[in-house]
Amino acid sequence: PHVKYASARYRLDAETKAFSEIDEPDHGVIPWIPLDPQQPDLDTWPDYRHAHPLHITLRAGDVLYLPSLWFHHVSQSHNTIAVNFWYDMVFDLRYAYFQCIESVTESVTESLGKPTEATGELINEGEAETANS
Repeated sequence: PHVKYASARYRLDAETKAFSEIDEPDHGVIPWIPLDPQQPDLDTWPDYRHAHPLHITLRAGDVLYLPSLWFHHVSQSHNTIAVNFWYDMVFDLRYAYFQCIESVTESVTESLGKPTEATGELINEGEAETANS
């Protein structure tokens, strides 16, 4: 579900305290999921209705590690100072491995059936026709 977006860097203007994008036309692209988790477009991303969010509350001094390729959304409940570190991710064998696992999972899910709307349980196509009759 990735879309490739242009990579960008920003510069802080010391006087105005405003950020401006640094013009780097050949800086490359990055794969990014184009889904708003708070207002998902379920027509475009119908499988998102089966997502189960995991809510985490961090307290002063806590650290949260998110593995590469882990989709996430962050919000704060009050004034916060956060320190983030992103290392330059190389789309090497690990990324290819992730893509393989994602494809196999999707294929297995499709071959077993599709989740029912009410329960999320998998049913095969024949059972779906019988259940809907």
